[in-house]
Amino acid sequence: MPVLPSLVLSLWSTSLTLLCTLMSSSWCKGRIRTYAAAVHWGQQLGSLRHGSVLPAHRAVLVARCDVMAAMFSGKYAEARSRVVPIHGVSSDTFLSFLEYLYTDTCCPASVLQAMAVLVCAEMYQVKRLQHLCEVCVCAYLQSMPSRELASTGISVIRLLRRAKCHNAEQLYVWLLHFIANNYLIFSHKPDFLELSEEEREQVERLRWPSRGYLQELSEYQQRRRKLKKSRCLVM
Repeated sequence: MPVLPSLVLSLWSTSLTLLCTLMSSSWCKGRIRTYAAAVHWGQQLGSLRHGSVLPAHRAVLVARCDVMAAMFSGKYAEARSRVVPIHGVSSDTFLSFLEYLYTDTCCPASVLQAMAVLVCAEMYQVKRLQHLCEVCVCAYLQSMPSRELASTGISVIRLLRRAKCHNAEQLYVWLLHFIANNYLIFSHKPDFLELSEEEREQVERLRWPSRGYLQELSEYQQRRRKLKKSRCLVM
């Protein structure tokens, strides 16, 4: 049996009553009890990806995810199968997804992992997890100093594309403002040209430092240089 996080393993052998106690939502409790009455509690779901198997309780997945509730309660093949293949998601990403379903927490280790979990959450329509991943991406990027932003291999422009593709509207808007606020860093990157015309106009409108600020700064520095020269001549 593959190694799972300790909390998931403890839940694996726990009783239905204790699991319902851990799941605070009364709606979740009701759905678990209803589904467990029809399906034996020990039955498990294995998600296959590159030969790996991730065990999970069907009742928990049904209670926590509407897409899986429909998948396991309807006339689909998954409702009768003990092992269900998961396509388009890595085992690490799906394990993080399972961790959220069991614990209601999500702690991605990096920006890219947070985006991968966000895509998985959008695939299974778990809105709260999607919003948590959006917050994680914002927090990771905000914590980067300017020097690291300039040298990092993470493409913020491509993160913007993925956010738009996977309906992460809040993250999309935030990334546009983030690019505008760090204009001097991102405008020199090759992928800056991947922005659409509308996006580039918005970034140019919100950019910092603004064109007016840079022009005034240049004029101020020129006056300072002239003033220094004039003082030298007087002396």
